[in-house]
Amino acid sequence: MVNGGGDRAARRALLAQIAEAASAGVRHHLRRRDLLVASALQSFAALAWAAADGAADGAALRDEAERALDRLARVRGAQTPRMFLAGAIERLDATAPRRGPTPLPLDRLEDLPSRLAARGGFASVRAGSLRDAVGARRLDAATRLHLEALLDAHGIGLTPGELPADARAWVRLHLRDHPAGLVLAAAERVGPSADVALGLALAVVGAGVAAP
Repeated sequence: MVNGGGDRAARRALLAQIAEAASAGVRHHLRRRDLLVASALQSFAALAWAAADGAADGAALRDEAERALDRLARVRGAQTPRMFLAGAIERLDATAPRRGPTPLPLDRLEDLPSRLAARGGFASVRAGSLRDAVGARRLDAATRLHLEALLDAHGIGLTPGELPADARAWVRLHLRDHPAGLVLAAAERVGPSADVALGLALAVVGAGVAAP
């Protein structure tokens, strides 16, 4: 957790280090005429410098790193830039100020049911974290279908009903047999019969669902 003036100064110094390393990568790949890599790193470097100067926040920089990773996912010879961007994301996450609940840890999909249960039966995650949990490189159609099938096999519902292609997009996961999951699943539908289903789901949980 980052608190206080000293921690803020340390984080800005970290952002400056990341920005300088990204800029060095841009220069290197321009000399090599690796224009796709240089372009991806340039956007990240510019935002990193803005974050170091206080003109952009770390969350925006993390999102830009995710975008750059997506752009470089299938670029030959881009392994080192991808490793740099992944490392930058880890460093940003490790030093990010925490506001509200901590993100749901997602190492293996097999662990999701127990972790969702500990969060009250539901939690929101980035679509990219589901991709990473199965070791995929992209959220293409085949990967999304595979992930949806795995979630279904573990009794986990998804809002919206289909995984988005954007790794930065949020999705809400819920345990279908959990009281919170009953409410969330019923609330996705509209119409008189859906209202009846929602009323029954709410009756199961009594006064409602407490936030995790």
